[in-house]
Amino acid sequence: MTTKFVIQTIIEIALLGAVILSFWKEKALIAFEDKIAEKIRSRRKTRAAEKSFVVHKGGRGAHCA
Repeated sequence: MTTKFVIQTIIEIALLGAVILSFWKEKALIAFEDKIAEKIRSRRKTRAAEKSFVVHKGGRGAHCA
């Protein structure tokens, strides 16, 4: 066997194992994806709010319209 064939076979077996594991743990994977998506949405809202915050010369902050 050549080294290329051995590495390719190992990668194929690992991918097959990942697919089988994802079917077995599907609900946990969906919950994880939802949790990550919520963190991304929350971070985007926070950064958008920070960018819309303007400080005037008087030192008071005000949100832009």
